[in-house]
Amino acid sequence: MPEPAQGLGQLMSAAAIVELEQLVSGWQPDFAERVVGADPELVAAIGAKLGAELSPEHQAFLLRMGADSDGLNGYGDAAIDLRAEALLEFVEAELNPDPRAFVIAGVPSDDATPPLMFDRRAQTEPAPLVRLALGDGITPIVNPEHPSLISMLFGFAFTQKCLPRFEWEVHLQSPGTRLPRFPDSPPGRWLPRFAWITAQLGFARVAQTGPWWVCGEHEAAAVMMYECPGFSPDVRVAAHDKVELMRVAELLSDNLELVLRPNSLRQPE
Repeated sequence: MPEPAQGLGQLMSAAAIVELEQLVSGWQPDFAERVVGADPELVAAIGAKLGAELSPEHQAFLLRMGADSDGLNGYGDAAIDLRAEALLEFVEAELNPDPRAFVIAGVPSDDATPPLMFDRRAQTEPAPLVRLALGDGITPIVNPEHPSLISMLFGFAFTQKCLPRFEWEVHLQSPGTRLPRFPDSPPGRWLPRFAWITAQLGFARVAQTGPWWVCGEHEAAAVMMYECPGFSPDVRVAAHDKVELMRVAELLSDNLELVLRPNSLRQPE
C-alpha cells in the first residue's frame, strides 16, 4: 500500500495528465481517442529493472500516452523517444547510470545525442529534466532542459497542438549582443517581461507551463516563450492572418530586444 505522500503524488500526477488531455482536446477534439497508454506491466518492468520506482508523473504519462502520444512529443519520437518500450530497452541495455542520480526520460536516436534524464540528485519532486552527456567518459555534463515533465508536456501541447491551428507563424530570437535588463525583472531574464506584455495584449496564459514557459492564446493569435536559465529564449508567434502576426511580432521585438529568426516564417501554402 503506498505511503500517504506517495499516494497524494500519484493522484496529483494523474489529475495533471487528465488536465493535459482536456487542454489538448480543446484544440484537437479526437486527441483522447488517438493516444495509447503503455501496458502497466511494461511500465512496472522499467522500474523493476532500474531498481527504483518511477516518479508519479512519469508513471501517469506512460500509462496514458506511453505507447502513442499522437504527436505530443515536441522532439519527435524519431529524435528523442519518450515511449515506454524505448525506455525499457535503454534500461535493459544497462545504459542508465545510478538511478539515485538520473533516470531515463527520453532515448535519443544516436549515441552522439545526450539522453533526456530526470535529475534526482537533489531529491526534489518533481525532478527537473536534463540532457546528460559524459564529456571525458567519467564526469557527466548536465544541461538543464525542463523544470518538470508536466511543464514540458504542457509546453509541447502548446507548440504541437495549439500553434499549428494558426495559418501563420514566425520565430523570434535574441540578437545575442547583450543581456536583457527590464524594469522589475531579474537581470538576464526575458520571461517575466514577456508574461507582462502578453497579458496586456489580452493573451490568456495556459496553466501548468511555467516556470520556464509562458504560453498565451486569444481568438486571433497565440504566443509562446521558452527560456531555459542561462540560454537565449525561444519565442514563437502564430496568427490567423499576416497583419496580426506581424503586429504582435513587432510589439514583442520592440519591447524585448528580439529579432526575427531567419527563414522561420510559416505561411499558408
